[in-house]
Amino acid sequence: MNQLRGVILLLLMLAVLLSFDLFANEVIPESLPSTVTAENVYRFDQENSKFSFTKFEPTYLVYGEPLTKLQFSFKYQLFVDEEIFFGYAQLIFWDLGAASSPIVDVNYAPNLFYQWEFNRAFLKSIDISPFGHVSNGRYGADSRGYNIAYLQVNALASLFNNTLSVSARLSKLYDIEDTNSDITEFISPLELKILLTEFFPRVFDRGELYFRIFPGGSYGQYWDQGGQEIGLSFRPSGIKIIPAFFVQYYGGFAESLLFYKRQESLTRFGVIF
Repeated sequence: MNQLRGVILLLLMLAVLLSFDLFANEVIPESLPSTVTAENVYRFDQENSKFSFTKFEPTYLVYGEPLTKLQFSFKYQLFVDEEIFFGYAQLIFWDLGAASSPIVDVNYAPNLFYQWEFNRAFLKSIDISPFGHVSNGRYGADSRGYNIAYLQVNALASLFNNTLSVSARLSKLYDIEDTNSDITEFISPLELKILLTEFFPRVFDRGELYFRIFPGGSYGQYWDQGGQEIGLSFRPSGIKIIPAFFVQYYGGFAESLLFYKRQESLTRFGVIF
């Protein structure tokens, strides 16, 4: 019965994520009102309200032992003529194999950032965030949280018939909770993400491979105390489904806030939206 309950909950969550993906993949109008007035802004918002939320971090569901991971995320542009965004990501760790299928930890990550667009030969954009918050919403000894400011450089290039994206982030953690006062030993100011897309187009109509790495230490000096994440998503050509199959490996520390000191080495399987 408990396993059946877990499967039902999983299917319901998939339905919610699928509906989110359908909205996110609609074509967004390329031009905004030429005259920025209160009336034009209101009309634009009313006519394009279903396009307001766009993708931010990956949205996926991957099954693993002992914990299944579910992440959903979005961003919202706050001004018509300014690239200022509110971004949000939520990462859930779910024990589907336990008696009551409990959610073990939830990591909330809202942030405010400005995106400076370049769209030049290699440099795509720079994201500047003065404020981001990461916490697990708990009280007492299990409470975890910190604030973060960052600068992220995003580059984009063609590599043979593929697209290569590189994001390098320099961040500063501040207002760190006492219950995780040593978290900078496991999350450093440095993070690098490399994404390769559009590979094997004759086999997959969606193929993406990414690698994310961050060392530990206040200056990024502890490479054995950070984390590494590798993800492969693919959808074979000819299959009429929107989600893609997804394989994710995580090795290292700080995968979840609650267990940030615990070293993990897990491979999970599921879908990405």
